[in-house]
Amino acid sequence: MATKLTLNLDIDLPIATSPRASLRPEDERALALAEAVIVHVLPRVASELGVEKHRLAGSLLVELGYIVGLSHTPSPAA
Repeated sequence: MATKLTLNLDIDLPIATSPRASLRPEDERALALAEAVIVHVLPRVASELGVEKHRLAGSLLVELGYIVGLSHTPSPAA
């Protein structure tokens, strides 16, 4: 039997440039979204499903690294 968890999350994503003017708007929005996932989603999912936060974060990092490694080749050594 699977466990189903539903989350509702309100995130304030920047529309215009902010003090991080060195970032492009799409990079700034991606960073804000990633921060919201790290600060709000991961701890809540871990808590609701009985997993330690650091274990969930570590597993997520490993999986993301694996998937990105499959889809992106390293730059050739110069």
